[in-house]
Amino acid sequence: MPRGWIAALAFAVSTAGIAQTAPSTLAERTNANRYTLAFNDGQLSGPGAELLAREIADTQLFMVGEQHATATIAEIETALHRTAVEAGYGYAALEIGPVTAIEVERLSREGPGRLGAWLREPGHDFAVAFLFWEEELALVEQAVSASPARANAIWGLDQEFVGSLPLLLPRLDALARTPAQRDALAQLRVRSAADPMLLGSMPVADLEPLRIAFPETDNSEAAALIENLVLSNRIYAPFTGRGGSGYDGNLARETYMKRNFLRAFAAAEAADGRPPRVFLKFGANHMMRGFSTTDVPALGNFVAEWSLVRGFSTTNIFIGCVGGQQNDPRSRENTSCDSSELPDDSPLRTQMLPGQLTLFDLRPLRTRLRDVDPLTRRMILAFDFYLAVRDPRPATPITRR
Repeated sequence: MPRGWIAALAFAVSTAGIAQTAPSTLAERTNANRYTLAFNDGQLSGPGAELLAREIADTQLFMVGEQHATATIAEIETALHRTAVEAGYGYAALEIGPVTAIEVERLSREGPGRLGAWLREPGHDFAVAFLFWEEELALVEQAVSASPARANAIWGLDQEFVGSLPLLLPRLDALARTPAQRDALAQLRVRSAADPMLLGSMPVADLEPLRIAFPETDNSEAAALIENLVLSNRIYAPFTGRGGSGYDGNLARETYMKRNFLRAFAAAEAADGRPPRVFLKFGANHMMRGFSTTDVPALGNFVAEWSLVRGFSTTNIFIGCVGGQQNDPRSRENTSCDSSELPDDSPLRTQMLPGQLTLFDLRPLRTRLRDVDPLTRRMILAFDFYLAVRDPRPATPITRR
């Protein structure tokens, strides 16, 4: 080969290498992968909305990790769920207990407004996790009414909520057949009326009379429900001052959600004759890839890894607040929204577009992260998209205290 060709080839290779490894700051790459959205009258529009609609259409399982307790974020999620329904999604997996989900769906199917009416009755407003807010209630009712499934349209994957006994004890009442069973339930009902968070605060031994009264050999459904209550009580123990490790509690909770996901998916696949398409909505900690901020393998990571085995595609998004307010479910007071998942000088904050919403596609940013702050790095690696919501409104309590 002539010497000139050798020199030309060497120059081409060297310049190609320079082009491929040319430095690019994270801020520059963030700018190149941000999209505008508009949210008006319950509808998302704009380039970012179109991108998310394509992702939803091409995905088997779409996972939303949220900042809880804001009206605006819940309304955006309701719009995203509507997009998923239009793309053929039939199921929604939520951060509530499996038995709670059955009861919530039953009430929803009794007619428009029935679920909300039950929740607004005295003593019921803290019975279902997150349904103490109007905007969350709207999403659940949509998930039930829009699903083609006649049952199990919503999947409860979490432990039974700390305040759920007013919803779950009547289910056991319907299964009671003996005086001993009714007496055990009556005693628990009196205590629950005095302590709305009894399921999380009482010693686990206090559930033993129910176990004895409802042996599995006599009533497998009641026995299974009671075991759910026992597991939930044990998960809450480290967080209600009853001993145990917070790590063990979080690990047991995340493991339980994974098992419930597999059971619900298998049941829907058997009923439909095809793999279901599922919209998952949980706190961001549960929907991330890798380990959650509580140092346990996250549900979202499990779903993504399991989907590889099945040949399914998955997408996850974190929807968080920048400023604005959130609502405290116990006091019903509004406080500043928690935006501590990112530092103020993160490019995912400084490069936000004017307006309320900015969507960042994080997938092209997963290179050259050595010098990036730990929180921004974790966000980029844990989620496919980050939707920054500026100044969200606080969630609206269904009742006032």
